[in-house]
Amino acid sequence: IIEEDETSFEAYNKEGYQIQASYITTLTIEVNAPMKMSQIEWPNSDIAELIPQPKSLYGKIEWEHDYGFAIYIGNTTLSDYEEYVNSVYNSGFNIDYSKGNSCFWADNADGYHVSINYEGFKTMFVRIDEPDEK
Repeated sequence: IIEEDETSFEAYNKEGYQIQASYITTLTIEVNAPMKMSQIEWPNSDIAELIPQPKSLYGKIEWEHDYGFAIYIGNTTLSDYEEYVNSVYNSGFNIDYSKGNSCFWADNADGYHVSINYEGFKTMFVRIDEPDEK
């Protein structure tokens, strides 16, 4: 995926290296190596059962607690991402939702919040959090 607008550009090469360039008052160029991933186990918690497990379990667990988790999932095409978002929506995360080409967030009836982003280079980010305390 190549993302660009009037002031920025982002793309990946076939090995997963990312380049970001932006120009506002100065030119900034950043090159990032591919994220290190491996086979993971989907979290075994009550909160993890609220959303479906993705097709791929190749990824990187950013953090995991009983109140939520954040995981990068690799080997995920844009089509896989869209399918996953639809399955999460159909599992009940359809309240106060917002859906775009590469991002989705929503709550379920109990106030749990999910965020899913397509990061590029066959990688999506999945985060779920327990309801905010009132």
